[in-house]
Amino acid sequence: MLLGLIVDWGGTGASNSGIGTPYTVLTPTYYFGKGFGDLPDSAGWLRAFAVTGQVGYEIPSRSFDLVAGAPIPQVLDWGGSIQYSMPYLKSEIQDLQLPDFINHLIPIVEVDMQRQSPTITATASSHGHHQPGRDLGRQLLPGRARSADPVNGQSGHGIGVLGQLHLYLDDMFPQTVGQPLIGKSAPPQKLNF
Repeated sequence: MLLGLIVDWGGTGASNSGIGTPYTVLTPTYYFGKGFGDLPDSAGWLRAFAVTGQVGYEIPSRSFDLVAGAPIPQVLDWGGSIQYSMPYLKSEIQDLQLPDFINHLIPIVEVDMQRQSPTITATASSHGHHQPGRDLGRQLLPGRARSADPVNGQSGHGIGVLGQLHLYLDDMFPQTVGQPLIGKSAPPQKLNF
């Protein structure tokens, strides 16, 4: 479990793209997750599943947009994911002798939803996206690829594609990042069996 605060600073971003706003939005958010690796060994393949979720509430720094002449809504954000760890399956449950590329995948399905506060509009409704995808692992191609499928007509009508590339600083700079700031790290110990 984790509590966080997302800050979307006002006056940043390209205003003509619809991304930037002249006001700041604060979103206190609660995150949670659970992996099933602690299930008994008899649960078998179920132990490689995990679920995550988050709930946040967007609070704008002002309640009325003078330029647009309209109230600024408060928005409830929520979502979750279910994922399956092929690396955990191989290392902790059963090695199926699959190719390395498959053994590094983490298939994931995410749902991200939003609902405007009904105090602004009497017909507030939920909209969001269902996002099936794959975490490509850290060793081969560190990143994620997924589609964004609208859950209803208010979410849009087209299917999008999202991609992420993850750069791990400790892999790029192993001699500096992750090392103690004061003193030296202990040398690895030799294990005797």
